[in-house]
Amino acid sequence: MGEREMLHALKWTTGSGEMAGAVSSMSAWERLPDEFLQSIGAQELIDLMSDWNHIQLEMLVRNTGNLVTPGVVISYPISRGNVSIVSNSTTVKPIVQPNWLESPIDQQVAIYTFKQVRQIMSSPIMSSIVINETYPGANVTSDAGILAAIQATGHPIYQASGTCAMKARADGGVVDQNLVVYGTQNLRVADASIFPIIPSANTMAPAYMVGEKAADLIKADQ
Repeated sequence: MGEREMLHALKWTTGSGEMAGAVSSMSAWERLPDEFLQSIGAQELIDLMSDWNHIQLEMLVRNTGNLVTPGVVISYPISRGNVSIVSNSTTVKPIVQPNWLESPIDQQVAIYTFKQVRQIMSSPIMSSIVINETYPGANVTSDAGILAAIQATGHPIYQASGTCAMKARADGGVVDQNLVVYGTQNLRVADASIFPIIPSANTMAPAYMVGEKAADLIKADQ
C-alpha cells in the first residue's frame, strides 16, 4: 500500500473514501525484502513460496476522536506456543500459552514494519491530514522502545490455529496424517487447529480444504 492509496482511503471523514464504511475494510499484503530477512537470520521466511506474504497491513478507523491506526499483522510468525491439559475433566479449561513475539525474528519483523508504517504516516503527502502520532509518540525511536510499545498493545487478530497440529507425535503433534488423534481410533480433528504451520493468510479457505479432506478420509474408512 503506497502513500497515495493510503491518502485516498483516509477520505473517510468526508464520507467519500473506502473508510467511510466498515472499521476495517481494506487490507494489503507485503513480502519483506530478502536483504532485511537475511540480516536477521530469517531464512525460513525467505524460503516460503514466492506468493506467500510476510505481513498484512490494515487501516483501523475510530469514528470518534479523528484517530486512525495502521495495523500490521505478522502473517507467518516463528514464535510457537503450547496448550497444556491440567485435568481429565472437560469442565476444566486447558492452559494456553501463545508465546507471542517470543522469537527474535518476530520481534525484528515487528520493529521493521512499525518503522515502515511510521515513515508512510509521517511523509509529506500525509501531512495535510495527519497531525501527530499519539502512540507511542514520535519521540520513541529506539528499537527497544518500539518493541516495548508493540508488546504492550499487540494482540492476535482473526483466527487462532495450530493448537492440535498435524505432525509427528514426537514433535508435539496431536493428529496423524489421517486427522486421527494419537492414541485413539475414531476421534478426528478437522479445523484450523490441525495446521502444522500458519499458511501466511486468513484461515477460512485452508479450513474449508481441511473439512473437504476430512470428509474424504471418513468416507474412505466406511
